Amino acid sequence: DCITSADVNDEFKCIKSTIPPAKKKKISDKNVLIIKPFVGINLKSINTDLLDGVIFEMYHSATVPKEIIEFSSKLNCPYIFVTHKKSADYESAIGIKNIVFECTVENAYAHMILE
Repeated sequence: DCITSADVNDEFKCIKSTIPPAKKKKISDKNVLIIKPFVGINLKSINTDLLDGVIFEMYHSATVPKEIIEFSSKLNCPYIFVTHKKSADYESAIGIKNIVFECTVENAYAHMILE
């Protein structure tokens, strides 16, 4: 059992998800924001008041810009960081909470909208 996902080189890999199968069966109408961060991202225009959840896609070797970490700490809703990697080995990933390893954004989104 695996999820197929393309890496940064557009090579497809079979990864195992660390998210356990959901026992939930109903798709909800949640307002989930997916952010694919990049260096220099400006998050000031994002209104988080009506969000039910946020998914941050990590890049490279499971890292994100410091602006993303600061932004996530101010959220009033559930959030997760998602990476297809098995671990976060860079210093920039130290202290990041809610990392889901070996997972795709699509899998995390589906998991977040189920009730």
